[in-house]
Amino acid sequence: MDADIALVLGLVLLVSAVVGGLFALPRRTVTVVAGLSAVLLLLAFMFGRGFYEAASSVSLFSDPLDEYGALGTAIPFIAGIACGVCAFLYLRHKKAGVKLLGHLLAGAIPGAVWLVSTVLAQIGVEVLLNVGLNQVAPLDEAFLALSFQWQYNGSMTALFAGALCAVFAYGFLLPKPAKAQSKDARKS
Repeated sequence: MDADIALVLGLVLLVSAVVGGLFALPRRTVTVVAGLSAVLLLLAFMFGRGFYEAASSVSLFSDPLDEYGALGTAIPFIAGIACGVCAFLYLRHKKAGVKLLGHLLAGAIPGAVWLVSTVLAQIGVEVLLNVGLNQVAPLDEAFLALSFQWQYNGSMTALFAGALCAVFAYGFLLPKPAKAQSKDARKS
């Protein structure tokens, strides 16, 4: 049984390494660096969430029993907006000339990382529970299913909010290029 569990953990780490290596594929690394800096902000949000949840009995990001109501739903949206702003500010600071698609990608990376890590965690947990423990209580299985559902909802909310915020910031906050003069004005 220990070899099976080690195999599952090794496969999860292998897939994580492959997914991490995919970040090196884009030609313009500034977009990926902006997205990964926003991931650091998301991790800071999650660390703060864990610190807050340890100090109180309120869950902010993943509350499968909905003990806190709307705040548990709003926090991933706020985190996504903050990640989108962070990615936009990084790209603006670097003045790399990244276009709309680059801003969209950079804003979406934090939510995508959260989504992929949730998928990997669920696969790992399901396989480990099936390999190592055959006696999981039905309530524990239901709690895990609800918890992963909240993680999926939160990650997709952060993904879309971050991407949308970065695109809006690109459209509204970057200076517009000067319009070309009309042909009539050039001739005279």
